[in-house]
Amino acid sequence: MSVSAAAPRPATPAAPDYSPPRRAAPRPATPAAPRRAPLLPCLVVELSTFAPTCWRERPAARDSGTMHPAISELLGYSGGVIGRRAHPELATRFDSALRAGELVAVLPGGYVHRDRVSDWRALADAVWWWDPRAVIVGESAAALMFWPELTPRSVEVATRRGAAGRAGFAFTRRSIPAELVVQRGGAQIASPALTAIDLVPRYGGEVIDRVLRSRTTTLADMQRALALSGGRRGNKDRRLLLLDSRGEPWSAAERLAHRLLRAGGINAWHANVPIVCDGQKFFMDIAMDHCPVVVEIDGKDHLREDMFEYDRTRGNLLLLAGKQVLHFTWRMLVDEPEWVIATVRRAIDRYPADVCLGLGAAKSTLTSAMQGVAR
Repeated sequence: MSVSAAAPRPATPAAPDYSPPRRAAPRPATPAAPRRAPLLPCLVVELSTFAPTCWRERPAARDSGTMHPAISELLGYSGGVIGRRAHPELATRFDSALRAGELVAVLPGGYVHRDRVSDWRALADAVWWWDPRAVIVGESAAALMFWPELTPRSVEVATRRGAAGRAGFAFTRRSIPAELVVQRGGAQIASPALTAIDLVPRYGGEVIDRVLRSRTTTLADMQRALALSGGRRGNKDRRLLLLDSRGEPWSAAERLAHRLLRAGGINAWHANVPIVCDGQKFFMDIAMDHCPVVVEIDGKDHLREDMFEYDRTRGNLLLLAGKQVLHFTWRMLVDEPEWVIATVRRAIDRYPADVCLGLGAAKSTLTSAMQGVAR
C-alpha cells in the first residue's frame, strides 16, 4: 500500500498593520555661511571716526602681495593717505602692507600708498597723522591756499616736536599764533597773510601781488601777521615791501605803475576797483578817484586769443560806461616812465585838475621810483 506525500499547509496570513506610516527622517540642514557685512557703508562717515569693529578681518593669502581690501578701500577714499591711529584693528594689516612695500611710512603713523610717495600733496596730508598740532607753512601753504601753480620743493612743517630728517619734508621748531592758522580738511595750514610775508625773502613782491590778486587776504591782514611775528630776521624788508604795496597791486607791472604815479605826484586813485558794465563785473587796474580816467597795464598774456577778444569786449563796455581807458605795457613803464606820467596827466587835465590830482607835492622823483624797480 502506497503512502502519498502530505499536502503543504497554506500560509497563515499576517495580521494587518494599522499603525500610521513612518516618515523618512529629515536630513540635517547644512548651516549657511554667515553673510559678510558690506564694506562700503562704513565709508560714508569720516575716516577718523571708524569704530574698531567696523572692519571685519578677512583671511588673506600669506605673502600674496595683495593689499587687504579694507586698507585698499580706505586709501581710495582718502586719496592714498591713511593714519594708523584711526584704525587700530588693522594694525597687523598695516604692518604686512609696510613689509610688502605697498604702503610707505612717510612719517610715524602716517602712511602713503607707494604710488603717491613722490606727490607733495600726499606728504602734506600725512602731517596731521603724525602731529595734529603741526602747521604746514611756506611754499606748501601757498600752493594749498592761493598759489596753485607753485610746486613746493619740500613740505615745510612748523612744529614744537623734534623731527628727524625725512625725505620730502623740512621741519622747523616754531610756534604760530592760533589766529594765523587755517583748518582745512583736518590739516592745519598757515594763513595766506602769514604765508605771504614768510615768503617775501624768497619771492619778494611777487608773493604779495599773488595773494592780493587771489583775494584770500588783505594788506591789513598781512600787516597784522607781521606784527604777530616780531623778532624775525628780514622783518624790516617785509615792512618796507608792505609799505610799497599800499596801493594793493596784483602784479609786478602794477606795482611799478603805482610807484611811478606816486613819484609823479598823482595820488588820488585806487587799484583794482570793481565796476559792473552791462551786467559784467570787471576790475580796473587803476581808476582815478574823481574823474573817469582808467589806467590799464597789459602784459604779454593779453596777446592770447581769448584775452585779446575779452579785452575788446571789456574796452567797449568801459567806454560805454563813460570811462577813458589808457593802456600801458611793462616796456613803457620801464623805458619811458616820463612819457607814461605825462600821458596820464594829459588825460586828467581834460577834467578839473584841482579835483582829479592828488595835489600833494611829489615826495620822490621818477628817478628814485625807477631805482625802486631794482629793489
